Amino acid sequence: FPVTIIEKEFKDIIDESVGDQPLREYLESVENNGQNEFIYYYETSDLYDDYSSECDEWLDEKVEETGMKPWELFIDWDYSINSEYNKWNVITTMFEEFCYDLLEELD
Repeated sequence: FPVTIIEKEFKDIIDESVGDQPLREYLESVENNGQNEFIYYYETSDLYDDYSSECDEWLDEKVEETGMKPWELFIDWDYSINSEYNKWNVITTMFEEFCYDLLEELD
């Protein structure tokens, strides 16, 4: 599948995070435990702001695929415009999905 620009950022983050462990082991850890790469809102806010069109497109696709509104997709959706929390939700979910896709490709 075509790699988007933000996915190149995700790949770099994964490369830094994997360290000495096998890639599969890292990806399985993300699948089982969720991501640990993004801890602070500023990290996800910066990524979201840098790639806002890709993030908005991803969210639009999720809404279209599921028929659900963002506040139905994300339990703690914040109704504030440009919410750091919503940016965190979108980026971390996109990152985890990217990891799941990579793991599937390894199988």
